[in-house]
Order: sequence, then structure tokens, then C-alpha cells
Amino acid sequence: MGKKPSTYRPIVIRKLVSLIKSHGFYNDKGTKHGKYARDGDEHKIMIPRGRKTSSGLSQQLCSELIKIHKIPEDDVMRLF
Repeated sequence: MGKKPSTYRPIVIRKLVSLIKSHGFYNDKGTKHGKYARDGDEHKIMIPRGRKTSSGLSQQLCSELIKIHKIPEDDVMRLF
């Protein structure tokens, strides 16, 4: 049996960064990945530096944005 294909597509990094900044996140430095934090939120978002994410990473990031960071699903799905 093969792996089930992901229903998520790659996300353009600059669109993702724009979305999280509009929800109060700011760049908290980072080296190989951008590290984004938000005041009052103990969780940080790590975003790889590059142009696009893989489909697997986009699925993981979308899940985190919706469940952990409480960003509305409609906003997250506009990334695709």
C-alpha cells in the first residue's frame, strides 16, 4: 500500500508570512528558519526560508495555525 496523497498544496512563503503578520505575529529572528512569535502566545511558528513549502509541511502548518494559534480556517485556506 502506498502513502495517501496530501490534499494540501505547497504554500508560497511570503503569503504565509503576510497572513501570520496580519494576525499579530512578528519576526523573532532565526537562522535557517524564520521564527515568528506573538505577544501573549507561548507558541512560536517556524517557517523555512525559501519560496514554497512542501505539501506535507503546508498541511502541518495549516493545522497548527487553526488549532493552536486560533487563526480562522477561512483565512488559512486563502493561502491555496
